Amino acid sequence: MVVPSFNSIEPQDLDEIYAIEIECFGNESFSLLEYRRLLSNNSSIPIKAIVKNRIVGFVIGVYQMSSRSCTVVTINVKPKFRKKGVGFELMRSLEKGLEMLNCKEVVLQTRVNNTAALNLFDKLGFSKTSRLVNYYPSGTDGFEMKKMMVS
Repeated sequence: MVVPSFNSIEPQDLDEIYAIEIECFGNESFSLLEYRRLLSNNSSIPIKAIVKNRIVGFVIGVYQMSSRSCTVVTINVKPKFRKKGVGFELMRSLEKGLEMLNCKEVVLQTRVNNTAALNLFDKLGFSKTSRLVNYYPSGTDGFEMKKMMVS
């Protein structure tokens, strides 16, 4: 297991974050403009994982105070750091922040064929709540998954 440190994503991290997005999602990536919007949104909770002063992964959640719910918009881990606990620890770091906000649920979407992500989210206590037909631009279905937070 790699032991990264965690910090909030800063505006100067945008280029590095976006390069990881492209590396992870290719032509289905969010745009640079979408990342600028996410990072300037006061409701966003952007967390980066750092190993040897380099960003190796990140997660961005958007918290809705009125419903006390967080949507995980994206989680990215550089391929060479996958299966080393980085994604798990990123999600745990997000959840710790959400606990302080008295968040009651976390929601996310993932591809039905993304076995690694499905295993990660299952290990974290998420449950599939619905199938999202043709959810991704490629036409791939997704699963919506939820986790109830203990308050």
